Amino acid sequence: MDLIRAFAEYAVDFERTYVDDDWRRLERHFHEDATYRIENSPFDCVLHGRASLLAGMRRSLNGFDRRCALRSMRPTAPPEIDGNKVIVRWSGRYAAGTIEALEVSGTETAAYRGQRIASLVDSYQARDVPRFIDWLRRCGLSLDPSYR
Repeated sequence: MDLIRAFAEYAVDFERTYVDDDWRRLERHFHEDATYRIENSPFDCVLHGRASLLAGMRRSLNGFDRRCALRSMRPTAPPEIDGNKVIVRWSGRYAAGTIEALEVSGTETAAYRGQRIASLVDSYQARDVPRFIDWLRRCGLSLDPSYR
């Protein structure tokens, strides 16, 4: 199986998990010792181990994405391959409260060992961070996108 297909299957399973909260389906996509790093955001962190990274993803979705009235994610370019890595540029749009929607963008890089993810990195565009922080402050809801 090629890595772009492996990543596409992970992305589809992630969105299915977002809908039904069945986190077991994502386990097959990660090595047990996988790491997940979030950078260039108000909630930077590194999570070690599959159980920890899945719990962190769930916490972030519950504290932020699922509490927004609108959540829309899309790739902004075709995926790229760099050795054992799949690189996807993305954009997200969120609406909550009575203010204008928030748009952020970034890059997700999945490093594979075999057919499973060994390392996942979400890097937000630095220019979006001040707007993200301001939007969280102004939206009028208690939203928490953090992973810990």
